[in-house]
Amino acid sequence: MVAESQEKFSYDADSLIALEKSISTERLTPYLALANGDRKYAILLYEWNTKLSEALYSINQGFEVTLRNAIHERMTMAFGSDRWYDCAPLQEEQAYQVQQAKQRIRHDGREITPGRVVAELMFGFWTSLAGTAYAQSLWDKHLHLVFREKRVGRKIVAKRLQKIRLLRNRVAHHESIIGKVGMERNLQQDVAEIIEATAWICRTTAKWITCNNTFDQHHENRPVQPSQTLPFDGSEQVSI
Repeated sequence: MVAESQEKFSYDADSLIALEKSISTERLTPYLALANGDRKYAILLYEWNTKLSEALYSINQGFEVTLRNAIHERMTMAFGSDRWYDCAPLQEEQAYQVQQAKQRIRHDGREITPGRVVAELMFGFWTSLAGTAYAQSLWDKHLHLVFREKRVGRKIVAKRLQKIRLLRNRVAHHESIIGKVGMERNLQQDVAEIIEATAWICRTTAKWITCNNTFDQHHENRPVQPSQTLPFDGSEQVSI
């Protein structure tokens, strides 16, 4: 909802040309395809995508923080140190990511503490720990206990984390998440799966995310192109 004091934007021809230049024609192209070339409607779809991305950012944030803190707690117990990343049998790539995280902290002039290292490590680091490379060394011995609310296999967790990571990256890089012509993304399913994965770790946190996100509100307010068929008729949905 636009605040009463906020100026209403005018989607006139000059404004649409300026916006396309700022956004870039390449980035706007998928929206133009969905809008059948209607530039104003394409911009409205772009705005809708942004609002959905904002809502998904908060949902992903809740899950990501929950996941990394749960792994940190379990690995601290397993290795008897909150600096477990220095003694756990990490593969070369993940060990390098830890060193890079420390370097960024050091570069900022901050003390290297476990909390800061955990926060600095990328989401890809955490998802990799459910991968095949760590099946015996970490998952079977320790990490399966992270998902304490429901017994779920490593392959299922790894697949879910990878799907969440790909969507998260699209949001983080300001990409389209609504899909293409004839290929609407089932974002409602995506949200349900992120919340379900959170519930595998902590049901209370999953409920908290459910009660405090704005996704449904924005999803229901999809812009409508007057007197033309909507590009998404719901007849074909795929995950991308």
